Amino acid sequence: MEEARESFTFKGVAERLTLGVTRILENMPGVGDVRLVEREPAEKRSLLSWEQRNTCILPEDLRDFYLTTDGLTLTWSVKLDGVVAQQSDIWYLDRALCWHLLTSSFTSYYRLMVTHLGLPEWQQAFTPYGPSPRAKQWASLYQPLTFSAEPGCSDPDPHLNKLDPARAFRGGAKTPVPKKKQAAPNGSGSAARSHGGAGRLSGGRR
Repeated sequence: MEEARESFTFKGVAERLTLGVTRILENMPGVGDVRLVEREPAEKRSLLSWEQRNTCILPEDLRDFYLTTDGLTLTWSVKLDGVVAQQSDIWYLDRALCWHLLTSSFTSYYRLMVTHLGLPEWQQAFTPYGPSPRAKQWASLYQPLTFSAEPGCSDPDPHLNKLDPARAFRGGAKTPVPKKKQAAPNGSGSAARSHGGAGRLSGGRR
C-alpha cells in the first residue's frame, strides 16, 4: 500500500514538473510510447560539495529542482504509416544548422572519411565556407594532395600560417662551434711572422 502511495505521489510530482506534457503527447494522433524517467532527488551534501569544488553558489530555484529530482528524461515516438524512403543521402549539419549534401551512400561517405584521414572538420570541406584555419593547417600537413584538390582550396587563405614539417618536427639541432686553430711551435711561428714582415717591408721599398 505504501509503495502504491509513493508511486502516486511520485507521478504527481512528475506531472507538475513537466506541466502535464505527457498527457498531451499521449492524446496526440500518431504519438506513442511516451516514457518519463525521473531520478531520485540529489542529496544536500552533494550540492554543497559541488559548490565548494566549483566556487559557485547554485541559484535557489535550481537547488530546489535538484532537491526534488536529479534530472528526468522524456521520450516519445511517432508512427508513420506507408512511408518508405526510396533513396538515402548523407548530409552534414553545421553549427549554423545548415544542411550540406556529402554523398549518396554510406560506402561513399566511408571512403571520403578514410581519404581525409578522419582529420577534424573534414566534412566542412564540402561547405561553401570550408574548414577553419586550424583544420586547414592539419589538412595541408597530412594530406596535401587531397587538400589542394578539394573545392575552394586552390586559393589558399592568405591569413593561413605556413607550417614546414621539416622545421616543426625536427629536433633542436645546435649550430656547430668552429674549432680554434692550434698555435704552431714557437720557431715556425716566428719564422712565419718574420716572412710576413719582410713581405710588407719589400712592398714598402717599391
